[in-house]
Amino acid sequence: MAAVVVLGMGRSEVKILLCIDKPAWSYHQIALALVKHKADADLHSDILALKGNIQEFISVERTYDRVLLFGHQLLDLIPWHKRVDSARWLTGIHSSHAFDHELYTTPDYDLVPPPILLRSLRKFRAVNCVSQRLFNLFGGKGLNLHLTPNGVNTELFKPTLPLSTDGPLRVGFAGTAKGIHDRRKGLREFLIPACQAVGAELVAAVARTESALPPASMPAFHNSYDVFVLPSSSEGFSIALLEASACGRVVISTRVGGSTELITDGVNGFLVDRTVDAIADRLAWIRDHRESAALMGMRMRATVEQEWSWEKRAPAWLSFLKA
Repeated sequence: MAAVVVLGMGRSEVKILLCIDKPAWSYHQIALALVKHKADADLHSDILALKGNIQEFISVERTYDRVLLFGHQLLDLIPWHKRVDSARWLTGIHSSHAFDHELYTTPDYDLVPPPILLRSLRKFRAVNCVSQRLFNLFGGKGLNLHLTPNGVNTELFKPTLPLSTDGPLRVGFAGTAKGIHDRRKGLREFLIPACQAVGAELVAAVARTESALPPASMPAFHNSYDVFVLPSSSEGFSIALLEASACGRVVISTRVGGSTELITDGVNGFLVDRTVDAIADRLAWIRDHRESAALMGMRMRATVEQEWSWEKRAPAWLSFLKA
């Protein structure tokens, strides 16, 4: 089987198939974290990338006690997707843009889940949400709903370089910013002009471009700048934000998804309105208060260690897998 990882085996074995979209993307990172941090000896899980392996999925999925489609939109990859096995299949809600066409959800507004999506989700044995905001949005809709916030590998993602004490402020961005994705991520509309306004240097790792980086390079990338900015219109729970936070960077985010759960404004990071001026104002403060900014980054690292490591977050995910 392609991309197989074994969690473990025991007498009362529960076999789980973790279905991701493709290797090295966010679903894959979460799946690998669950592999590493599983605590139950009776769990045996395999990871299968669906893109390019649909026939393999069809041939093996019935041999598993649980089948998790990480994102509900992955159902569209399966030709006979209407035949969801309600006794065994699980799925997840990782974002709003998977159902709002990347246009409607904003930091201040949530699009009500469409009835066609809810009907589809009700076919699954259980459904997970990666942030409290998504959980609140889908609660009371007749779903067997589980709250499973994302976490981060604090052993891999950790501070290895200090924030700069002088010179141009280095600002980090990581994500997809191609076509319609850029409207949601806000790289060109908000972050680039905010950096220009304060004379900051932008350091970017943008998927599907020449600046894209493999997962193994991301810890060094997150240590190469001073402040990470997430100017998105919507998020589920940004993996990049968690990685930057674990590396002790100062973080600035719009009030999206899990950002409001991770960041205490003015204490371990900043929550801002989605405007160029609001982002530039916080960048200027960090530029002019380097020592205070460094302390803020240290507080964020402590927050992640205490609350957002995969050691802390994996148990809820594993409970969901066995729901």
